[in-house]
Amino acid sequence: MKQQPLVSELNRAGFTTLAMDLRGHGESRQAEDGSDDGARVLDRDPKLFNAMYLDVAAAVDWLREHRHISGNRLALVGASVGCSVAMHAVASGAVIPAAVVLMTPGTNYLGVPTMQHIKSWPDRSLLILSSIEEQDRDAVQIHRALKNRGAELVVLKQDGIHGTRMFGRVEGIENRIALWLLNVMQAGK
Repeated sequence: MKQQPLVSELNRAGFTTLAMDLRGHGESRQAEDGSDDGARVLDRDPKLFNAMYLDVAAAVDWLREHRHISGNRLALVGASVGCSVAMHAVASGAVIPAAVVLMTPGTNYLGVPTMQHIKSWPDRSLLILSSIEEQDRDAVQIHRALKNRGAELVVLKQDGIHGTRMFGRVEGIENRIALWLLNVMQAGK
């Protein structure tokens, strides 16, 4: 299994991590009925993307059942469409984390209506990371809607760093995320 830079940094900071493949991605391409969800991803099927929050909820349930997390000491980190999926999981109440990190979020990415989900957003620590080239598309709108509820927006000056492309291109971004999460968790003790 390939080690991801954020996973390594979070593990060094004392976090237990689970990097998951949402349905239709990586090793989760095959649906329960044997069909290819990977093809549905390529077709940008909004029904598939709007169901991905259930994958996050199932992963969190698994972590709790196996005692990898307890109480509210949980954080979600989403990149690109994973931001929309994470926000959907939290806004629906399927997952109740202490904190969420969004790396280049979208307001309606692949049919997942983030701005609608914001209406049900609970008070949770939220860090929004965006590139300067993409900030006005969606990150600023999301931040504007949630800034009075503690959302933080960090605009990075690099271009071409959508989602996980931040890793290896934005110096220290992995450490910055880990420290932010540590501070949130320590404040919530």
